[in-house]
Amino acid sequence: MAEQDILDKCVDAPSINNIYCPLLTRGPDFEITSITQIALNIARLESSGLDVEVNYTWDMGETFDAAIGELNVNVIGSHVYKYETFDFEEDPDTRDDERGEIGNPIDSAVANVRYMRGPLTLNWRIAYLDGMRLIEDDDARERQDPYRADELFYHDVQVRDLLEQVFGGDLTVYGGASNLMDEDPPEYLTGVGEGSGIYDVFGRSLYVGASYRMGGG
Repeated sequence: MAEQDILDKCVDAPSINNIYCPLLTRGPDFEITSITQIALNIARLESSGLDVEVNYTWDMGETFDAAIGELNVNVIGSHVYKYETFDFEEDPDTRDDERGEIGNPIDSAVANVRYMRGPLTLNWRIAYLDGMRLIEDDDARERQDPYRADELFYHDVQVRDLLEQVFGGDLTVYGGASNLMDEDPPEYLTGVGEGSGIYDVFGRSLYVGASYRMGGG
């Protein structure tokens, strides 16, 4: 907390019985000789929103009377109605509406589509991020271009297969791709640090792996 903020809050408080004035040390002449700067729990966050989760499982083998597997769909979505921070919880003038600013999307969602047939599993994950403002709402947009990051979709895919009774155990092999479409962070954003850390910075990455369990089957 800045020294000037401590001074202002001490002076502006209705009485000296507050958390700011004890941080000031005065000499015999009542002049300030030192100011102690420490972390204070004085900020506040107010938020509200709606989270929705939908699950759907379709046994395709039962529907078509054939061994064609099962399809599972899971979708989790969020909508933010309010996201406000206050540097000083007792001072409404420090209100900052961060809803829709970079790092705080109004709408976001993750969907997983999984197909399973016997030991084989195919998974497709789609993550959605709403477009977000790069500047404060009250900043002059005409002097800052671009002032908004576009919405973004990430796609991840994976294939997994279970091989039973391999050398007396079960061998699971898998492979996939993260950020399949090789989406970069929006223009002028690094993808690291506050706000822009919500974006992927590695781009498309491929992987393969295996796990082995003794005595499977």
